[in-house]
Amino acid sequence: MGKDANHETIVREFRRSGADVVNLANVGMGVPDILVGFAGFDQLVEIKLPPKAGLAPTRKTNLSIRQRGWHHSWRGRKPVVIRTPEEAEALLDALLDEALRRDRANAAK
Repeated sequence: MGKDANHETIVREFRRSGADVVNLANVGMGVPDILVGFAGFDQLVEIKLPPKAGLAPTRKTNLSIRQRGWHHSWRGRKPVVIRTPEEAEALLDALLDEALRRDRANAAK
């Protein structure tokens, strides 16, 4: 439970790009760190540190057993792991692409 060192940097990147962010980091029990709202989608995000070359993975770089269990059992949209601001931006790009496809499909009906 608690925040990784890159937590605030990634939250700032999401918000800078126009996303809403709700902090869930203190919930514990394997629940992802944040909820991101963007382009009509809600996405649970687990923030992890990037792995360091040559070092063994740790609970700060990989999902814990509890987190893996929670992610697996969640019946909604599956959480994603984000490690860098660039990955945060790529997630928003993917959500925007999904929103555009959804809107085109709805317009064709």
